[in-house]
Amino acid sequence: MKANGNISKNMAIVLGAGATGLAAAWRLAQKGFDVKVVEKEDYVGGQAFTLKHGDFLLDLGPHKLYSTIDYIMEIIHGLLKDDLLEQEKRSKILINGKYINFPIDPKEMVTVLKPWQATRCIVNFLYTLVTSGCKSKEVHNYEEWVINHFGRVMYEMFVRPTTEKIWGECRTLGVELAETRIRVPDIKEIFKEIVLRKKPERIFNAKTFIYPKYGVGMITDKMREKIIELGGTVSCGLHPVRVETDNGKISRIKYSDGSFDNLEGNDVLVSTIPKADLINIMDSSPDDNTANAVESLKERSIILMYIVINKPSITEDNWIFFPEPKIIFNRLFEQKNFSTFTCPGDRTVICMEITCHFDDPVWRASADDLYIKTVKNLQSAGLIKPEDIIENFQLKLPHAYPILDIYYKGNLKTVMEYFDKYENLYSIGRQGGSIYGGVPDCMDMGFITADFIISKKHHSHWKAEREKFNGYFVVD
Repeated sequence: MKANGNISKNMAIVLGAGATGLAAAWRLAQKGFDVKVVEKEDYVGGQAFTLKHGDFLLDLGPHKLYSTIDYIMEIIHGLLKDDLLEQEKRSKILINGKYINFPIDPKEMVTVLKPWQATRCIVNFLYTLVTSGCKSKEVHNYEEWVINHFGRVMYEMFVRPTTEKIWGECRTLGVELAETRIRVPDIKEIFKEIVLRKKPERIFNAKTFIYPKYGVGMITDKMREKIIELGGTVSCGLHPVRVETDNGKISRIKYSDGSFDNLEGNDVLVSTIPKADLINIMDSSPDDNTANAVESLKERSIILMYIVINKPSITEDNWIFFPEPKIIFNRLFEQKNFSTFTCPGDRTVICMEITCHFDDPVWRASADDLYIKTVKNLQSAGLIKPEDIIENFQLKLPHAYPILDIYYKGNLKTVMEYFDKYENLYSIGRQGGSIYGGVPDCMDMGFITADFIISKKHHSHWKAEREKFNGYFVVD
């Protein structure tokens, strides 16, 4: 491509306009790249998108913005300025028919248990806590990790039903899932917090979060605006149908509208689309190991059930967890409790997340059947009356988040090594890199990738650079 007469600019093609892709494109455009973002949907944002439905602005699931990556939070503040709200975080979990605060306070937990349950739980947990430092047991999966740190009683009572409802069978999940999502109890830390009233060295539970006044999609919309201001393009309703390679590089990309881009010199392709989708349109077939590995990298799908209620509000919480198997959804969030600017004053919307595997019986169930079951569960949970419902609708997210099972590291390594054969290709993000993170984490991945490209370091260093993506820690 040419710009400013005869001055040639390096080109960057970015597949996918979610938070990761837009962040990478924005940074590359800032540094003089001729940027083109291609998005198959007719909107930008990926899962960080805010849907306008009548008088409502609705996110695709709850999005709280909190991160220990300070520079990302500064960027978000710079993008939205006065359109950012600071909210007190309020969440609960339903256990034995009672709602208690989440993350669970041990004192509250005891109040919802029967005496014999509470006794077993406390004794087993304290035994595990005291003896954990005396044994060096090797753990191989999520189940073993949790039992090793919290005891089998607490695992069976709380952790297992919640985890398996969201992620799948615990013994098939990797240790990494637990390490990035669960705080490890430590006697010294507990003593400092409870007795000495000192703050923990590492934050595991944020008391507040920030949130855009008109929905999380404001962030990705702003990044799109910045890209366009810098001369880049963001094309929605367009997707790649063929990726051609030549001499160890991506050389041409053909699109669904018949157009194409040729990549030359230091031009790059940054892909945030599902890895299998990318491999399927490449002109070189993968070897059997790579094909098996990409097929084995599983993802969790979500059905979002939105219900409009003819009441000003239903709960005081941002979200509520429902671990019991008899309840079809695992989490509920009320959009208005993130920002009152997203909903009219006299009505509210609650959204239930139904997790499943793509194309399993739940995914293929009729919308009416899922709605009936959801309403019955909401009634039994004491949250709504059917006569207060105005309308309902559903959205499906087939690639909601990657499943970090016990084999995912090896499978991901195999797939990434296949992509590494092409020195101008970068596959990143939730779907492109199997990295589970929130909006700030995804933006960080995009910026890190762009900075690596800008640095002109040899592509052989990329493997070490992307290891940074494995350090994200989920703060509740």
